[in-house]
Amino acid sequence: MASDLATVKIFAVSATPFPPAISTVALERLEALYRDVDAAIAAAAPRCELSGRCCDFDRFEHVLFATDLEVAYLLARTPGADPSTSALLSWKPDGKLCPFWKNRLCMAREGRPLGCRIYFCDPSYRDRMPEIGEEYQRRLRTIHDDLDIEYRYAPLVESLREVHARAEG
Repeated sequence: MASDLATVKIFAVSATPFPPAISTVALERLEALYRDVDAAIAAAAPRCELSGRCCDFDRFEHVLFATDLEVAYLLARTPGADPSTSALLSWKPDGKLCPFWKNRLCMAREGRPLGCRIYFCDPSYRDRMPEIGEEYQRRLRTIHDDLDIEYRYAPLVESLREVHARAEG
């Protein structure tokens, strides 16, 4: 697993690529954070309404933010998401629709960023969602700080546009 994660450094969106030793450790720590947040979400037990509000950014006027570290993890953990061969190349980066949302399903479940993991439309979860989000966003920031990784928190679609442009290069 670590060797797969280390190779993702070439796809980092940041102007400063992740050093190989740090990228592997950072991505492994992010994976542990995602396991923890997934457990917290499971404990809160929000209901997914399959409305598409989480991925159809244009229609529901959402902006999903992610760090460059999360984008690197998304690309490393999503089958077929290598920027040089993936849906990113056929994706039209002029809209706001997530390129990993196909036929109303997420094709990036394992690699999805923190915002995707936390967001649910379930009204009974609305009060708990910001609490969980803030806690795990702090932990995400700590990973960056501990490992001296540049912290860039940008709209996911914009970051993917940068990856798309580099892949077309």
